[in-house]
Amino acid sequence: MRSHLVLLVALSLCAPRVCAAAAEPPRGLALVYALTREDGGRAVTTLYLHDVASDQARPIYRDPAEGARALGQAERDDLLGAVRTLPPGRVYLVLGAANAAPAEAHKAIHRLSVPPEPDEPAAPKRVLSLDAAAAGWRWGRAPLFAVAPDGRRFAIARPGVSAAQAAISIVGADGAEQRAIPLPAEGLEVRDLAWSPDGATLCCALLPKTNGDSPGEPPLARAGLYLAGAGAPRLLYPCYPEAVAWGPGADEITAVVRSGEPSAAARVAHVVSVRSGEQIREFSLRGPTGAIAHSPDGRWLAAHIRLEGEDQLWLHHRTEGWGTRLKGVPPEGGRLALAGWVALERR
Repeated sequence: MRSHLVLLVALSLCAPRVCAAAAEPPRGLALVYALTREDGGRAVTTLYLHDVASDQARPIYRDPAEGARALGQAERDDLLGAVRTLPPGRVYLVLGAANAAPAEAHKAIHRLSVPPEPDEPAAPKRVLSLDAAAAGWRWGRAPLFAVAPDGRRFAIARPGVSAAQAAISIVGADGAEQRAIPLPAEGLEVRDLAWSPDGATLCCALLPKTNGDSPGEPPLARAGLYLAGAGAPRLLYPCYPEAVAWGPGADEITAVVRSGEPSAAARVAHVVSVRSGEQIREFSLRGPTGAIAHSPDGRWLAAHIRLEGEDQLWLHHRTEGWGTRLKGVPPEGGRLALAGWVALERR
């Protein structure tokens, strides 16, 4: 009996240290995000590098005073798709003269190295024109896009001028469209995109289109996660996805799913098997989610959550599911767009 008591005491003493060790954020990694705010009647976007271990952020690029900003789908008052990262340290963002005529805005994807490479300037470099890829594009919204792991292909959601023309364009670095992936049904729109680690498959998070600002139910359509490889997109997992990221494993996809009424705050992250299409596990998130990104080792999921009118960044553990809020986001206001993870030092 005494030996059992000694064992229980030992376990109770060790448990807090185990939890504390597991709770430590990853060192040597940072999150990149954009904050867009109004400054003197003009929109200004600043890119930040946020060290997750110290929970401190520092600006790495700010748009010149005369010009452009990175932004996302303004019609929904969010910043989805405007900025992405590609390991080990490439940041891709849409820059357009948003303070100028709408027809001149959002026409290019730029690349920025973080930390800067010796042969690259500190300012973003234009890498892709969207003119050819975005036929029928509504220039009032920045495109939702995803960069393939090889950095040479871009998947760009293309609304089209009608529901039947809505598609996803696969565009090469030269701007030429390599392939158009039609949406599986009318009445759907692309909410998020994620490439597989080998670049062979694209995961498309599709939701029913809303009827603008008018009340009522959205049109009936089959929402969910779709996989687009060499053939037509196939439904992997029926759900109402808000954000998607491939991982944490190569055979897993994480989707933040909305259940119940759109006004409900809580969201659930579903980890789904790519092979079987079955849910492996789930954990809760605190609110509507704009974007998610897995850390390079797959242990952490970063989530951009908008709760009670405030943009927040949270880290969730891969297996435990619990989350911790990063409180070092600059309190200057504006809208946040999460790009993803980068290493603080190049190897």
